[in-house]
Amino acid sequence: MPKEIKVDKMLDVKGLSCPGPTVLTMKALEGMKKGKVLQVIANDTSTRLAIPSLCRNTGYELLEFREDEGTLFFLLKVERGIFRSGCFCGFMLFSLPLPKALPFTTGLYPYQGFNPC
Repeated sequence: MPKEIKVDKMLDVKGLSCPGPTVLTMKALEGMKKGKVLQVIANDTSTRLAIPSLCRNTGYELLEFREDEGTLFFLLKVERGIFRSGCFCGFMLFSLPLPKALPFTTGLYPYQGFNPC
């Protein structure tokens, strides 16, 4: 039998379109302590890709994803892992300042151009 996961905070972003759910999810996670779990409830289909991308790029852990009649449910665990550069919904996240002369078109960024919206 699967272990029940304790949810510490719930964020309902139903009715919002991308990038709203992702931005609000990021803000909610930033305000939580390590080891805490956030449940996100959304119904924007692009969130299906954007939230996992957010987790890959920021070190948060996607514990669970499920869909029920068009409603998406995510359980995210706050982990302060390595903050990698990448893109989710057009927002660039960087762990270190980049040289101004380094263009984004070099292909050095693993998630460059990924935009599920």
